[in-house]
Amino acid sequence: MVGAVFFEKGATACFDKDTIVEPDNQIPLSYEKVMYADRMNTLERLGELPDDFGEKLIEAVKKSETMYEMQQKRLLKLLKRKVS
Repeated sequence: MVGAVFFEKGATACFDKDTIVEPDNQIPLSYEKVMYADRMNTLERLGELPDDFGEKLIEAVKKSETMYEMQQKRLLKLLKRKVS
């Protein structure tokens, strides 16, 4: 699938069904809310993503047919900082 990262059910502990991660379909989540949930012990950790997920997500962004160029550049800048 062009412009997305696909995980088969059970490929990682995070996903109990086939899952597609679409970088152009982002859901904002504030750091403060995540940290608050962690402090309140309401944050559920489902597992870790594979080590190569960052690289796969970068490739999906580059190949996206639905993202505007500005969106791609902004997201690639953020992702490359995290992967490096």
